[in-house]
This record gives sequence, C-alpha cells and structure tokens, in this order.
Amino acid sequence: MFSVPITRKSKSSYRFNKHKTYWTNLIPLFIITSMMLTSHSISAQITAASHAGISSDTNAVKKQRQGLFGFINHLFHKNSKSQNDYVRKNKNGRRDTGVSKKSQKPEPFEITKGGITWSSLYTQGVNLNTGISGLYSLARLSQGFDTYGLPFVAQGTGVFNNGQFERSYSSYSINFDVETYNANLRKRAENVLLNKKASGKTPNLADSLDTFESVRKKLQSPSCQSEESANKSAFQKEELNLSMHTGSDTTELHSLRMKLQAYEQLEKRYGQLYAIKRNAGNLEKADSSEKRYERDEKLLSNPDNVKKVLDESHQLSGYEKFLMGVKKFTIGQSGEEISEFTLHSFMMNGISTSYQADNIVTDVGYGKQIAVVDPFLMTGINVPQYKRTVEFVKSGEGPDNGSNFYATVIKIADPGGNNSIDETNWIMDLSKQIAFGKDILIEGEIAKSSFSYVRGRSDSAAIPFIPTNNNTIAYALRGKGIFPESKTVIKAEVSQTGGNYVTLGNPFLISGAKKYELDIIQPIGQKLSAGVGGTHILENRGTSGETNETDNWIHISIQYKPTNLISMELKYAPRQFQQESGTVYANSITSNINQLSFTGNMQSRIFGKNSTTSIFAGNFQYNTIESSQLFVQNLRLSYYMFSELLMLCPTQGINFSLDESRNDWIGSLSQFIGQATYNWNLKKSLTVALGPQWVEQPGLIANEAGVTGSLSSSIQKWGRIGLQFTYRNNAEKPLGTTAQYLINGNISILW
Repeated sequence: MFSVPITRKSKSSYRFNKHKTYWTNLIPLFIITSMMLTSHSISAQITAASHAGISSDTNAVKKQRQGLFGFINHLFHKNSKSQNDYVRKNKNGRRDTGVSKKSQKPEPFEITKGGITWSSLYTQGVNLNTGISGLYSLARLSQGFDTYGLPFVAQGTGVFNNGQFERSYSSYSINFDVETYNANLRKRAENVLLNKKASGKTPNLADSLDTFESVRKKLQSPSCQSEESANKSAFQKEELNLSMHTGSDTTELHSLRMKLQAYEQLEKRYGQLYAIKRNAGNLEKADSSEKRYERDEKLLSNPDNVKKVLDESHQLSGYEKFLMGVKKFTIGQSGEEISEFTLHSFMMNGISTSYQADNIVTDVGYGKQIAVVDPFLMTGINVPQYKRTVEFVKSGEGPDNGSNFYATVIKIADPGGNNSIDETNWIMDLSKQIAFGKDILIEGEIAKSSFSYVRGRSDSAAIPFIPTNNNTIAYALRGKGIFPESKTVIKAEVSQTGGNYVTLGNPFLISGAKKYELDIIQPIGQKLSAGVGGTHILENRGTSGETNETDNWIHISIQYKPTNLISMELKYAPRQFQQESGTVYANSITSNINQLSFTGNMQSRIFGKNSTTSIFAGNFQYNTIESSQLFVQNLRLSYYMFSELLMLCPTQGINFSLDESRNDWIGSLSQFIGQATYNWNLKKSLTVALGPQWVEQPGLIANEAGVTGSLSSSIQKWGRIGLQFTYRNNAEKPLGTTAQYLINGNISILW
C-alpha cells in the first residue's frame, strides 16, 4: 500500500497550478485513484444487501462519479456482459429468435456412432442341454449413419458353430432411427422455447414484491435512519480532518465512502422495486414466463407438442413434418405383433413400416417368413425353412391405449416345391376399442380366414390341424381396467375360434375352441398384494359329432413386502396351459405346467456388513399335449436356489450360491452346483472374481471339484472386455483326463 497526499482545502476550493508540468504529474494520480474507486464501487454493490439503511443525501459521492472520474471509469471499465447469450442480435440490435437462413446443408452420407461385440464360448465335456459343443461364436454389429440428415441404424448378427456359419441363427436389419430423429427435433424445439424465454426475460414479480417490502422496512426503520445520520456525520468529519491535516490516514474515510456507495445502490434498488410494484398489473403475465417455459419443456415429451412449437416458429419444413409421422421403417429381419387372430410372435425378412398421419395409423409389411430362434442359444433342433410370402396391411384411427378402430388384411402364401406345399392363407380382421375414462378399456375383435393347400405333399413345417365343421370365423371380447377406489386390476376375455379358422401367423392359436379367462389383482393395504386368475377352454379336435375336450387351470400369486428391504412372492398354478415364445424350440411348443414356487429377497447387515440374500424353491411338472410337436418332454423337477452376497467393503465382497434340482420335491438328486467367489473391484474399470466350485450329476459324471471366475474391464471410452471361465475335474482323480472346461470371452469396441 502507498498513500498519496492530497493538497486541497476542500472539494469546493481546489486550487490548481496552471503550469503544464503540474497537470502532467496529476493525470496519473487521477487514473490510479479512479481505478481504486471503481474496484471499491463493485465491491460495495456486491455487499449492499447486507448493509443497513442509507441517507438520501449522498451528493458528495455522486459528484466523485461525474466529470473526469466518470470518463476515466468508462474508459478503463470492461463490459461485463456475457458473450455467450442464448440469442443472436440482428443488424438493428434487436434479438433474433429465428434460425439462420444459411443453415448448413446435410451431408449425403455420414457415419455416426457404432460398435461391434464378439462373444465366444468353448466347452469340453460340459452338458449344457443344448446343441452347443466345442467352439460357439457370435458377432453383433451395430452401426449408425445419416443420409441427408436422416438417422439410420444397421444391425447384424452372425453365428458360427465350430467354424461353420449358421445361417438360420444369423440376421440383419436396417432401421430408421425414429428415437434419434425425434430427439433432434425436440432439441430444436427446446431451443425455440429457450430463445422465447431469453427475449422476454423479466424479473420475477412475486420475488420483487417481497424484496420491495423488505427494503422499504429497512429504509423506514429508526435504526437505519440513525445509522444513516451517524455515517453522514462521520464522513464529513473525516473529510474535514483530512483537509486540515495533509497526509493523515485515509482508511476510515475510505470505509465510510464504501458504505455510502452501498446505501446509494440500495436506494436505487428501492426505486426500481417501487416502479415494479406500481406496474404490477402489467407485469403479471410477463412474470409467468419462467413457469410457462418449464411447463412447455415438459410437454415436449409428446411429439405432437414438438411439432406445434416448431410450426409456430416456422422452423419445421414440410419434409420434416412428413417424416415425424414415421413410427417404424425396417429392412431385413422384423418381428411383427398384431393380435392373437392374425400375427403373434411372428418373424419375417422383408420391409415393414408404420406411419401416422394426424390420428390415422397405417402399417404395411412384405417379406418371407422365418423361424423364431434365439441366436444366443442353439438347441440342436432342425430349424424350419419356410418359403412363405407374407403381405399385410393394417390401418385405423386412434391410439393403442384409447378408443380406436382398426382393420387388417393378411395374405400368407407358399408357391410349393420339393419341400413345401402349395398353400394360401387369407385373414381379414376388424377390432374396435372403447375407453371409459383413463382406466377402463373394452375391445371387440372379429376375424375371418381362408386356407387352402394341395394335399399329399410333405412340408418341413407342421401342417395346421383342420376340422371339418367349415366355421372360419373367430371373435373375442376383452376388457381390462383399474378401479381407482379399491385399486383393483381386472382383465377378462371371452373368445371363440371356428374349427376351420386358420392363421399361419400364429402357431399357438387353437382352432375350434372357446376360451373364458379372468385375472384379478387386488392390493391389500400397503404391503400385501394378491392375484388370482383362471381359464376354461372347450376344444373340438375332431368332427362335429365328437365330444369336446375340456381344459381348466388357475393361478394364484401373493406378494408381500413388509419393508423396503424385504420382498416375498408365492405362486401356485396347479394346471397352467403355457404357450412358449418359441425362441428355444425353434418356433413353438405348447405344454401343461404344474407350478408351485416361492421367491424371497432380503437386504440386511451381517457382522456390520451389508448383505443381500435371495431364496427360490419351486416344483415344476412339464408334459406336452401334442405328440406331433417337434420336441417332447415329460419332467417333474424341483429347484432350490440360494444366493448370498456379503460386502466386506465398498470394493470387495463374497458371493455364495447353491443350485440344486431333484426329481419331485425330495426325490433323487438330479444336479447340484455349489460355489463361492471373491469379488474385487481393483479399479473403477477392472473387476475380478475367483473361487471354488463343486458339481454333482449322479448317473452322468463323477463328483467334480474346480474353480470358476471372471475378469471384466472397460477400456477408456471405446470398449469393454470380459472373460468367464470354469475348470473342474473328478474330485477323486484331480489329475485325470476327464476334465471339463467352459470358457466364455467377449470384447466390445465402440466408435
């Protein structure tokens, strides 16, 4: 610090020497003093709200900010306004909320994000109950690209079994990325709302009125006026003392000057708030702009609102508006699901698209039927090779979760050949759904089919069973809803299929059957929920003179959650008619399952350590009802599973697991696997697990002991690698030649 002597009588009686040298020496002094005052002024503005009231008589301070001081302050004070404003300004200085007319043209073709994952499983001597043996590899490729600004995603899956390419389990598809396209438009709409918010920004009225009352009370309080008078007198005394004693300490004078400047800013703030209060009526609408922006931003999750915002701001071309109606566009493998009477769990290779114009939705598809398989699990079953051509159109009005009406026409045909029959299947379907409020939906559906084929030829696919009652109509009445007062969830269905009703688009549908189904879920208090349901089926499998077969089954479930850390569920289905999705058995198998199971999960602390416990016990009885199915099984097994995860610290833990299966509840042991692994997160991206394993499979292999483990790591931002391995050998002959290996490795690369 340094002090500068001021040689003056008072501020009103400066006497300057007219000599040119004196002015030359004085100008740097003014510059330094002005810069110091500027910094103190900024500091005073920041702390103004915490000081007491001020005097309205601050002319002395005001004069210091005028004249040469004001000029120098303006000269050296930088503009503090941020250059990163939300909106641009045009040539006239006005805000411009529109988009630039010279926008960059999209590239004809541009590669975006993508990735590839390669997984390989090698087994030796391990019975996986599948068709996998030796080396099984699977590659999945996903690559995004833009064509003139339109986002697409190409996906491909390749399966290799012992070096042989498995065409039936491999697939490809190119999809219009609807989610990314809508997200880009939603971002543009958010920018429009943000520009509107910035261009119409006003102070919050409620906060301003509250602040006005607070400042007014300060200025009118006796303590504020007393302090104001005291500071004014002290400032005058210090100023007089300085004029009489040149070179005196100016610290106190400077402190008082800062307070006076803070008081002045508070008075100015009071004037601004008074003006806002006086014009409160006119500012009421402007004050709600912030809330309106937040409300509109939440509404942008609906594409219709995005279209409205962009339309109003003239930032949506006709071409972009048209593309907003695309709900699906796929070339290659495509899964189709319309209804139980038409297409259900159906897969094809071809073109499939869905488009919505206003409230009208139209789906169109064309391709070749393919078997539904899981590329991650081969079964050893011969996969059907279809030659059927599929064509369908579905069109109607209304949302899926509201009132709607739809009509569907489907044609599935096979021209015939050495390994297929000449067959043609037409399905025409009408459905009408009515919504009562937000929680109740009633749907009616009626369909008619036509099926013809050349008899006597063999086919790789099963020929549908055709009775002779000439009834080709199917209908259903369905309802579901929630009763708000009791929170009861009800689902009901009554349906009938004619004996001659056939759809090649649903391998699970039973012809010539009536079905009655009812499911109810009822919460009981806050912790308990019970569900019960049942189905009654009358099926005619032969001619009209034969007796109908009856099939009934029920299912009961109880869920209990006494705390957030404990949950339990009990399921009972004494005779459940289950329709498999077909991914395991290369299209379908229909079987009866008797099921009784219990599942429990609990989080607790053991010896002061966090613990997670999972328990499962269940008895299942499988038996197929069709001897002509591709796969037949009759099993009666019970499964017992126990898992315990004990966290020793945030990065280390021990995992115990026991899996056991027996014939019936307490019959002979079928399989037992027990293991324990020590899990260690070495770094943020590296995890290691290792531990012993014990396996018993009586009648198949001798008791075996071994080790199991895993290793996984993320590599920067571009990939991830993983390795899982298991080695075990005869417990009595650990060095024998009957060792079993299971090694699974995978690597993912992203770009």
